[in-house]
Amino acid sequence: MKMVNSKKKHILFWGFIILLYVFFLLNILKGMSDEFVIRISVVSSLTLLILLIRSTYAYTSTLLTPGLIFLSSFYLFQNGQILLYSLSVDFNTFYINKFGARIVEASIFSSISNVIAAYAYFIKSRKSNDARRISKIDYLDRNSIAILAYKSFWIMGAVAIPLIIVKFGVSLKGGYQAVRSLEGGIPQIISFVEYLFPLFAFLSLIYCSEKKVKVTRMFFIIWLLLTSMCGDRTTGLSGLLLVFFLNYKFSSSQGKTKSAFIKLIVAAFLLLLMIRIAGSYRSNASISDANFENSLVVDVVSELGFSVVPLLNIMEICPSTVSIQYGYEYLLSFIGGCIPTFLDPTGTVKTINGMSRSFEDFQSLYLNFDSFGFGWSLNADAYYNFGWYGLISIFFICLIIFHYLGNASFKNVSKDFYLYEVCVLLFMWITLPRRDSYYLWKAIVYCVVFMQFYITIFTKKRV
Repeated sequence: MKMVNSKKKHILFWGFIILLYVFFLLNILKGMSDEFVIRISVVSSLTLLILLIRSTYAYTSTLLTPGLIFLSSFYLFQNGQILLYSLSVDFNTFYINKFGARIVEASIFSSISNVIAAYAYFIKSRKSNDARRISKIDYLDRNSIAILAYKSFWIMGAVAIPLIIVKFGVSLKGGYQAVRSLEGGIPQIISFVEYLFPLFAFLSLIYCSEKKVKVTRMFFIIWLLLTSMCGDRTTGLSGLLLVFFLNYKFSSSQGKTKSAFIKLIVAAFLLLLMIRIAGSYRSNASISDANFENSLVVDVVSELGFSVVPLLNIMEICPSTVSIQYGYEYLLSFIGGCIPTFLDPTGTVKTINGMSRSFEDFQSLYLNFDSFGFGWSLNADAYYNFGWYGLISIFFICLIIFHYLGNASFKNVSKDFYLYEVCVLLFMWITLPRRDSYYLWKAIVYCVVFMQFYITIFTKKRV
């Protein structure tokens, strides 16, 4: 009871600090130089972020959690380039300079967003020894789940693996844009099967025997590598990191801590190299064009941190050219994320999906850019929906994310459905900061609700 009361006091304390921080950034800094405002915003945001992580660790006694991994992703994607810019680090600042008039606003918005996300992480944090709920799925026969997972993995793989090989072949000839064109012509049912493939891969990694796990891991890694080289580098490489991390935790639980840790460090380093190579390959369609002149860390932070550009873009045109949506775009994304298009013969959901992705045309319609897509981000999505009040929606979105990611601990690994849920959602959401809320709802509906229904229907009850 004392611990609960202590956490409530800390929640109120940090809530008060954050309100003061928001007031400080939005009012006190007016009239000061742009360079000073950017620097103080970024440094103070990072400081509060670290302090909130420290408070979370003090409460949970666990540092490396799924929530922290997502929070790190959230920071790097939306604040990476602004951090480098504020520290005067040398990197490609072409797009930041292009929209330089908005860099101060974007820095303040991103700084507040980071702190709000960390606050949501603290609120939803749980002690590693807290009593955990048992999923209804784990009352079913475990062997039946394992058989279903492995069979489904190969059924989905019969479509997903040849498809990614075809995509890779297309990328070798025409680059990233050619892959995007190919994906635009793929039937929705095929895309849905491809989407399900990693779900059953993670389910197999958690429920199957060691022999089947090795086979699943090998083919899943191949799929992830090819995915990263076909342009979706962050999804592929983050999936690889998660697979390697799971292998590390499982090996550690078997007493192979030292060798598993060395493998994890080597894998993390190789993935950093892959981010750089895949980024250059996406832009130039040639691995040999990868730039190795700058620091590896700087290149990775710059590559991931490009997601500040969509925020700069939307601040440039909204509300002057494009109106604030007042939640309408969120509503469209929710509908599109919850209902698969191939189940709707009327085409209504497909139309709604298209409407929810209106931002994809902004760069050509309003910004005179016809190169590769700038993408989107949670910050840009929030600003497009509510302007500066979108920071409030960021808070509630992060509460939902950290609620689900808190259902299993990476400290005490238990091979159950909640571990699957956390792993697959982290896989789907680790790139969410550079996407929009559509992917939040889609992951919950298909990775959790659909899988629960699917397993319940086709699995025997425990005897």
